[in-house]
Amino acid sequence: MRRGGHPGMKTVVAMWKKGLVEGMDVDESELPEDQCEGCVQGKQTKASYAKASGTVIGKISDLTVIDTWGDAPTLGLGGERYFWAFTDGHSRHTEIAFGKHKSEAFGHFKAYKALVENKFGRKLKKVRFDNGGEFVSKEFTDYLRAEGIEIDTTAPDSSAQNGIAECLH
Repeated sequence: MRRGGHPGMKTVVAMWKKGLVEGMDVDESELPEDQCEGCVQGKQTKASYAKASGTVIGKISDLTVIDTWGDAPTLGLGGERYFWAFTDGHSRHTEIAFGKHKSEAFGHFKAYKALVENKFGRKLKKVRFDNGGEFVSKEFTDYLRAEGIEIDTTAPDSSAQNGIAECLH
């Protein structure tokens, strides 16, 4: 029982009543299955996320989802510790950029924006990212507003809200 496992609680209570267990108290006014905190926690569940989003993203560049991964435990060949994933919400096409510092996110975003606009002839309309400091800096948000790009933020590390990016990782 010290290792975190035990037989069913009805068996444990029966053993306790026969004096076969030391150092354990059983409250007979509670249901046996409610007495072991580990068992109660083990039975708790989270609601599963939807398999598919109900959001319809009409065209390429209507929504770009951005996420940072890192600080990596192993450095890249050039000393990179981070990568940024820029994913188009419509096509799910993803571009990856690598860097040594989180502060490089803004430069990588501008390069991604230029690539999409040149390749598809469409301006970015909306970007979605978590509230990470590399994205919500004054310089970054001022640039997005000046370019007419809508900002859509999610809770940090929320796979439910930023599923496109989080599933990539």
